Amino acid sequence: MKTRLLGFVLILSTAASAQEAISVPAATMPSPGVFIPRVVTQLIGYVDPTTGKSKTHGVQNASLAAGIAADWSVMLKFETSLNFDDRKSQHDPHLMFKHRFYRKDLGIISTERMAVYGGVEFDDNLDPFLGLVYTKIDGRWGTNLGISWETGEVANDGPPILAGHAGADLWKLQSSVLYRLFPEDYSTTSDHAWYATVETSLPYEENGDWEWTLGPGILFEGRRQAFEANLRIPVQQDINHRAETEWALAIGWRTLF
Repeated sequence: MKTRLLGFVLILSTAASAQEAISVPAATMPSPGVFIPRVVTQLIGYVDPTTGKSKTHGVQNASLAAGIAADWSVMLKFETSLNFDDRKSQHDPHLMFKHRFYRKDLGIISTERMAVYGGVEFDDNLDPFLGLVYTKIDGRWGTNLGISWETGEVANDGPPILAGHAGADLWKLQSSVLYRLFPEDYSTTSDHAWYATVETSLPYEENGDWEWTLGPGILFEGRRQAFEANLRIPVQQDINHRAETEWALAIGWRTLF
């Protein structure tokens, strides 16, 4: 009986966490006492605003999320610039809390959830950020919709590349759609699943810069391991205070223990 109950709990946890795309937040979180380390490497192609040449910038994200209560989790994240464009620096770590305030389970897998998250980035000013996200899982389909705000910062290792690094506060609309390619039906006997993903993001900086990116991805999720990748291309942009994005590739891994 205990084995069957554990399998049931694990499938609920796995099915829900599988609906989180690599670059878009979801209203999911680890159960109390569960830890999820995650590593994401992001490569960004951009036009250097000082030379007009195309360059590639790399960022390594390492995070650890932990469930601290039934509807609460905490995450600590570190970022490091990779030395692709002669810019290598340790970014400020940030601490985030997430609270799921709405949950309506519609079946073994199907569910609706909403969560609010927020925290601070540890630099001289303790820059705050805040977000709201809605997640819906309906059979083979998963949808995430989110809005967030974060305090702008100033890049200290060269011309600003990323949104929010030109000194202006950043607002962001994000969404993702996931479709389970295999298996057709997910059950307690399923040990892995493949998902096709589409992610879109619309960051708006209070200095007037904005861009809309869109791109496909793939997600493999096992019972305790997940591998994910996404390629985003700008559809429209109006950027005058930082580098123009040409493309962005994210590759990630996460586990559960």
